[in-house]
Order: sequence, then C-alpha cells, then structure tokens
Amino acid sequence: MLLGLENTKNNENREFTELPEFNLSDPKRLFNDYKNYYEKNFGLKTTLVNSYIHIKSDVLKDNPLPNQVINGKDGWYFLGNAHSDILNDTFGNVPFTLAELNEITTNLVNIERDLGLKNIAFYLVVAPNKQTIYQENLPFKLKQNITRLEQLQSHLKSYTNLKIISLKKRLMSEKKNRPLYHKTDTHWTDYGAFLGYSETIGVISQDFEIKPIPLSDYHDVPTAIKGDITPMININTKENVVSLKKNKVSKIDTLSAKYTFQHYKNQFQDLKLIMHCDSFSNAWISYFNETFMETLYVRTYVLDHALIEEIQPDIVMFEIVERHLSNLTNQK
Repeated sequence: MLLGLENTKNNENREFTELPEFNLSDPKRLFNDYKNYYEKNFGLKTTLVNSYIHIKSDVLKDNPLPNQVINGKDGWYFLGNAHSDILNDTFGNVPFTLAELNEITTNLVNIERDLGLKNIAFYLVVAPNKQTIYQENLPFKLKQNITRLEQLQSHLKSYTNLKIISLKKRLMSEKKNRPLYHKTDTHWTDYGAFLGYSETIGVISQDFEIKPIPLSDYHDVPTAIKGDITPMININTKENVVSLKKNKVSKIDTLSAKYTFQHYKNQFQDLKLIMHCDSFSNAWISYFNETFMETLYVRTYVLDHALIEEIQPDIVMFEIVERHLSNLTNQK
C-alpha cells in the first residue's frame, strides 16, 4: 500500500471516510472513531474486496455480495437487504411497528396542518422500489405479505384525511410498453419518471388549475449509462437506454444548481413548488420545471420554515422512494 500498489477503484458506491480529528478530551469517543475508520479504510481493503468479488463471480460463478446486490433474471440487478431491508420489505417481511406508524402519521399530519395554516397544499408522493415493479425478475419468489407502504397507506386512511400519491398502479399498467427502470441501476428511466410526474400532476390538478406537459413534447435519444448497482460487484459495463429530450428547449433560469438545493424559475407558469426529495427526483426535475413558475428541490424531509416564508410556495411536496419511508419517522 505504501508503495502505491493499492490503485484499484473504490467499488463500494460511497466515499471513503476521512481520518478522525485527534482529540484526547474524550478518549472513549476517539477510540471508537478510529476503530470505525480502520474498519472502513484498512490497508489494501479495496484490493482484497475486488479479489474476493473476482473469485466469487468469475471462478465460482456465484453472487459475491448477496446482501448488497441481487443478481436477477435476464441481466437485471437489484439492491439487497443492506439497503434499508429492501428485499425483505418487497415480500412484506419487515413491517412497521405500530409506534413507527403512529410517529410517521403524526409527523405528516403536523406538516399538513402547519402548511395549511399558510394556505399551502401538501402532497406526499412515493416512488416505487425497482423490486416492486419488476418483482418477477428477482431470482426467487417468497410468500407475499403486506409491505410497509401498504401498511402506511392503510394507517393513514384509518386515522387521517391525508393520502399518499402512490405511483405503483400507474407504472404497473405501463411496464409492458417501455422499460420503466434501468437493469443495472436503482432508479427509473426517463419514461418511468415521466409517468410518475404525469400521475402526480393529475392528482394535483384536482386542487389547482395545472396540466402536465405532454409526452409529445419529447423525443427518444439512445444513450448509455453506468448504473449504480453493478459497480458494487465490479461490473463496469454501460447499459444502453433511451432518454427523453425536449423538442424545443424552454427558457428556464437556474438560480442554484447545488445537488442539495436546486432552484429554478420559469416565467411562463404561475405556481410555486418546494419539493423535498431524494435521488429519484433527478429524472423528473426537468418536467416539474416546465410546469411551475418557481421550483426548489431540497434533499431533506425537514421543513425549512424560513425558506417557506421567503418563497411563499403554493405547494410543498415530499417525494420519497419506497425503501426510505422510515426516514419519515425523524423530523428533527
């Protein structure tokens, strides 16, 4: 390692942690910080992990990291249980506790109430997991129980008037027409994101005079992507996909392009939107920018009341992928 032989690429889909600050005022914490740092960054870790993956994949023809990545059928790859217990939840084997359901419900009701006092509409939109839409491409089938999303929908229906905009039904009805998710990536395709956007606007249009942009405003563009799942097991080939490109570029001003805070203005529309979101929003941001006068995208699920006072939005939306629903328990 000291001679520079450790030059293989990081395959863990995350940045290596930095060396902790040396501070003897809290020895116990210092010891734990250095222990955690060593476990995540020990010498030759990447070389050893890559060697292990090579032997398991190429020599033994086995799934090298089944808890990280699931090798599906026909070239499909899925996240494993290391990612928010996603596989267990696909078959309804890790239900929310009643306490968790009550906490999420209380948080959402409080948000809706606080925004309602300011005449701001609140919507919760759940993007389905890839496993949810393409469960048939998993390498096995288990007994199907109620999922966490279905639990939450039922709980909210029983105790509140707040509804979840679930996109599952729309996507399931369209999956035979075009690919909606990437085979080597966790996220939906441009077309899948467009369907999600269109369904969401359809619900919002019941409360506001607003229409989704038509699909005819776009044309297909063949492209290639490097997925975010396959590099975890050292498969670095690109996947051929179809992107959507606007026929005529709109005049939309970019006020901030930071990943954690994006801000756009479109002088040809009327309403203002603040969307609290995760990476699933990346593929549909351009569609919402076409639909609203002012759009802000914030990568957290905690309301910024100062920002709300400054922008005075008409709508606040939480977009959250299904596997991250438990993040709604923490609103501090």
